[in-house]
Amino acid sequence: REDLRAMKALSVGEEEKKRRVELLNYEISEIEKAKLSPRLEEMLEEKARKLRDSEKIAEALGDADRALSGTEEMPGACDLLTDAAGALDKLRDFPDFAPKAEAVENLRLELTEIASGLSASFQSLEYDQGEAEAIERRLRQLARLKSRYGGSVEEILSRYEKDKEELTAIASQKENLRAAARKAKAQKEKVSALANDLTEARIDAAVRLAHTIEEEARSLLLGGEFTMAGFRFDAAYDDALAFLQRWQSSLGTAGGNVVSFSDRAYDLLLSVVSASSNSAREACLHDAEALLIQSCGVVPLFYPGTASRLAEGLTGVYRSAMGIYYFSSVTYAQ
Repeated sequence: REDLRAMKALSVGEEEKKRRVELLNYEISEIEKAKLSPRLEEMLEEKARKLRDSEKIAEALGDADRALSGTEEMPGACDLLTDAAGALDKLRDFPDFAPKAEAVENLRLELTEIASGLSASFQSLEYDQGEAEAIERRLRQLARLKSRYGGSVEEILSRYEKDKEELTAIASQKENLRAAARKAKAQKEKVSALANDLTEARIDAAVRLAHTIEEEARSLLLGGEFTMAGFRFDAAYDDALAFLQRWQSSLGTAGGNVVSFSDRAYDLLLSVVSASSNSAREACLHDAEALLIQSCGVVPLFYPGTASRLAEGLTGVYRSAMGIYYFSSVTYAQ
């Protein structure tokens, strides 16, 4: 009984537990796919900052390089300054312009050196646009997880561990429920086996008791040691003759004539009954009954009914031409 109560308690809210298990499995799977680590967010943000700085530097260096070195469509500052230096170089023989031509030439050389350095820096700059986009996606993923499971990676990982522990506990409850069910089933089978054994023992005791009572009653009847007795006899067919025939002289005590009744007139009446099927048969039956009562004090209790035909599933009842119902071939379908 305790096991049954425990099993009932464990089985309460199974639908709610099922929904909870589905939610826990979803959360665990989502966090596992994110492949989190304690310092992941800090490292991603540092990489994103460096990539953003690299992007700014690359953009500025690119603009400066194009301005100094020019493009196919438009000359740059170095090209223009080279033209200016070439034009002033023609005036070096004039004392007023010689210093200016020298200054422009020096400026050209310096600017060319600066442009070359900036170009080299631009070429050596490491910036991967695909990596930057991947990091931004990871940061957005972390933001979604933080909005659902906690404000930091550490809190998300803590939620992950708690979800796994709860899932394990629910699985243990299910196993406990199955164990309780198995134990209850085993106990039920044991009780059923004991009940069957007890029933068989009771039936066996009842049969022995009935046999003992029957033997004692038969002994008392044969010895005449009674004032009044009731005794049960089974008949093979539904007719008064089946009961009256038991007291025929030819049967004797071994055949069921327990009071050793013997009367030639009685035997003759039953012979007529066995060979008749009209009103004379009914009259002979009553005469034989009256003779039995008067001669030995045996009172047969019977009635000419056909109750057997009322039972559902009863087949094999045979009715003779004399109106007698025989039960020797009866079967009963459950």
